[in-house]
Amino acid sequence: MGAWEKKTLGQALEGVSQRHPENAALIFKEQRISYRELLEKSRALAKGLIALGVGRGDKVSIWAGNCPEWVYTQMATALMGQSSCR
Repeated sequence: MGAWEKKTLGQALEGVSQRHPENAALIFKEQRISYRELLEKSRALAKGLIALGVGRGDKVSIWAGNCPEWVYTQMATALMGQSSCR
C-alpha cells in the first residue's frame, strides 16, 4: 500500500472517474449511476451554483433524503474550486 496522496474530494472524484468511468458510483433503487455520470452531473451542478453567485466561503445547505441529488450536491460543492468548473 502506497503513501496517502493529498487530494481534495473533487480531485479524488475526477481521478476515479478517469480510471473507472463505467463502474457504479451509486446504486439507488433501480438506478445505477456510473462515476462518469456522477462527475458529469456534479460538474454541471457546480457550474450552475457558480452562475448563481455561490462562491468560496459561502454556505450551501442540502435538505434531502437519501437520494442521488444529495450526492450530486455534495460533489458539486467539492468540485467548485476545480478549473474544470470555471
